[in-house]
Amino acid sequence: MLGSEQLQIKKNIPLEIFLEDEICYNDYVAISSINRMTSGGIFMLWTRSELKGRAKFLLKQNYWYSVLAALIYTFLLGNGFTHSYNVLKNKNSEVETSIQGFHPILMFGIAATVAVVVVISFIVYLAIAYFLWNPMTVGCCKFFKNGRDGRQDVKDIFRMVRDCNKTVRMTMLLKTIYLTLWSLLFIVPGVIKGYEYAMVPYLLLDHPEMSRQEIFAESKRMMMGNKWDAFVLDLSFIGWHLLGACTFGILTFLYVNPYQYYTEAELYHVLRDRM
Repeated sequence: MLGSEQLQIKKNIPLEIFLEDEICYNDYVAISSINRMTSGGIFMLWTRSELKGRAKFLLKQNYWYSVLAALIYTFLLGNGFTHSYNVLKNKNSEVETSIQGFHPILMFGIAATVAVVVVISFIVYLAIAYFLWNPMTVGCCKFFKNGRDGRQDVKDIFRMVRDCNKTVRMTMLLKTIYLTLWSLLFIVPGVIKGYEYAMVPYLLLDHPEMSRQEIFAESKRMMMGNKWDAFVLDLSFIGWHLLGACTFGILTFLYVNPYQYYTEAELYHVLRDRM
């Protein structure tokens, strides 16, 4: 561990310099916390550069396993909420297209058939999410959350399917349903709720004793006053994703995604520790 005098000496040096140093995570946190003091003497709760600097540090410590975990996480996110939202939206469009030019009686039959297909598809999706996708999503959050402790194991992602309890499954399922319904109404409220519920999987890991209602309430409390800053934090990765697109997604999978997931986990740690 670095002493207080050493930290004071290093406080005005860019954090990236320390990525090449053999220092522990706690030293890195101490240095980044000192740098959070603004020129006006205002101590900020967190800054984007602080979180992203820590994320880079953690990514370097366990690079290849982090890339693998990020690949799994990206797949789960791509087949999760986005899939359910698209199913409902696409089926609604199919109904409108199919009924054009048909007799009113046939129109009713077609609409009813498509409605049944939509309901069945959504139920099947929810079942898969309940038993597989959501537990693995929590497992991925566990991997990136544990980066600062050095207790990372990719196998935890799959163990979560077997080990997570009913509260975890139901809470994550409700989160999926809530976000889907909010986004079907309006896009902006859906985005806002997405940030409001962002801490849910992390809270499930740290507080298994909490009820579903308490988990959602605590996530809402933690994100109160932080949703806009979290949104801007995500926007700060746009340049990286555009650069990743220029490499046909190679950079995105090998660097940008794990970098962003570590940053999100660090945001949780900061909000948890200082609120």
